[in-house]
Amino acid sequence: MTKNTVRIICILVFLKGIVLIFTVPPWEAPDEPGHVSYVRYLTQTRRLPSSRIPVQPLSVADSFLTNRHLLQNPAATVPQELFDRSEESLSPELLNLASHPPLYYLYEIPFAAAGSFMTSYGYFLSLRTGTLLLYPLILVAAFGLAERLTGKQTAAVLTVVLLALHPMLTFMSSVVNNDVAVVLCFTVLMSLFVRFTRVRSDTKTVGATVFVAALAPLVKPQLAVLLPILAYLLLKRYPRYKALQYIILSAIPGIAWAMFAIWREGLAYFAYSVQPPLVPSPVWHYLPAFISTKQPVGILMSIWGFFGWLDVPMPDWTYLAWTTVLTVSILIFARYTGFRGSLPGSWKIILISAFLYGLTILGYDLQVFALSSKFVIHGRYLLPLAVPLSVWLAKVAADRQAQGHSWLTVLLLAVYGISQAMMFWSIYTAYYGKTGIPGLPFFRYTL
Repeated sequence: MTKNTVRIICILVFLKGIVLIFTVPPWEAPDEPGHVSYVRYLTQTRRLPSSRIPVQPLSVADSFLTNRHLLQNPAATVPQELFDRSEESLSPELLNLASHPPLYYLYEIPFAAAGSFMTSYGYFLSLRTGTLLLYPLILVAAFGLAERLTGKQTAAVLTVVLLALHPMLTFMSSVVNNDVAVVLCFTVLMSLFVRFTRVRSDTKTVGATVFVAALAPLVKPQLAVLLPILAYLLLKRYPRYKALQYIILSAIPGIAWAMFAIWREGLAYFAYSVQPPLVPSPVWHYLPAFISTKQPVGILMSIWGFFGWLDVPMPDWTYLAWTTVLTVSILIFARYTGFRGSLPGSWKIILISAFLYGLTILGYDLQVFALSSKFVIHGRYLLPLAVPLSVWLAKVAADRQAQGHSWLTVLLLAVYGISQAMMFWSIYTAYYGKTGIPGLPFFRYTL
C-alpha cells in the first residue's frame, strides 16, 4: 500500500510538471539557453564544447531577447519556431556553461532526438521533459533514504510528499538544467551510503555505490566531495588493499575529467564561472560583504522558491511561514523527539555529507568573490540539502505523531501545500498578468 502511494505521488508530480513545462515561458530559467545550446552542440558536432568556443546559436540568443519582449505584450504569442536549428553563427554568450561536465547533457540526447521531429519549440519541450523525468526518481530514492534512516514508512511517505511540494525543486524539475541531476545523484548516494552502513555483505550495494559515486562528478564537480565519505565506508568494511581498489575505481572518472578539462582549458577551468570584469577582493572581505549584502536572506529565499532568472518571488509570508515551521520543528526536536543517546551512525554519515557539500558550495562562492567581488550562491546550488532536511522534518513530525500529536504533520503539509500553490500563482501572474490561461499560447506551437 505504501509503495502504491509513492507511485501515485510520482505520477501526480509528473503530471504537475507537464503543466509547468508549458506554463513557464521559454528561456525563463537560469542559463536555460546555455543548457539547450550545450545539448544542441553535442548532437550536431559530436564533440564536447569548450569555454573558448561559443556554443550558443545566435538564433537562441535572439529568441531569448524576443521572448522577453513578447511576455510584456499579453496579446502576443511565441513564434512557432522558437529558434533556428539550422543557424550556424554562434553567440559568445554563456561560455562558462561549456565547461560543465557532460553527463547530464549526454542523458538529454535521446530527448533531443525525439524533439528533432517537432518544431524547435517542441524540441525545447522535449528537453524539459527529460529533466522532469528525474523528479520521480528523486522521490523514489528519497523514500528509500527516509525509510532506512527513520525506520518508519509514515516518515518515508511524508518525506516524499514534502519533496513533491517543494516549490524550488518543482520549478527546477520543469526546465532544462543540470541542477536536478545533482539532486538525484546526491539523494541516491545518501540512500546507498545508509544502506552501506547496515548491510554487511551486499556486493550489489557496494558496486552500485562505487558506480554512482564515480559518475556523480561528471554531472557537476562538487559531487566529488562525497568521495571521501565513500572511502571511509570502504576502509571501514574491507581490508585496505581491497578498499583501495574500490576507491581508485570510484575516483578515476572524476580525475580523468579534471585532467581533460585542465588540458583543454588550462588553469582557467577552475574559474570558469567567473565572468568579466574581474575585480578581485581580499578574502577577508568576504564575510562582512556576505552579511552586509543580505546574502543569507537571498539564499534562504532562493532555496525555497525564487523563480525565473531569480526575478519571480513568492509572497513574503510564504518565506516567513517556511522559516517558522523550521524553527518550530527544531524546538520540538530538542524538547520531545531528539535522538536518545548518541547520534546513530547513519545519521552521522548524512550530516557529514550535507556539511561537506554545503562547505564546497561556500568555498566556490568564496573563490568567485576573491576573483570578481561577486557572489554566486543561489538556492538551486544548495537544493540537494532539501532532501536530508525533508527527511529530518518528516522524522520529527512522525515521532511527534507517534506520541499522539499530529498537528506538526498538518502544519508541514499546510505550509508546503500552500507554498506550492503560491509558486504557480507567482509564475502565472509574473508572466501572464491576472487574467488569461497560463501556458495556453504555447500549446499551439508544439508540433
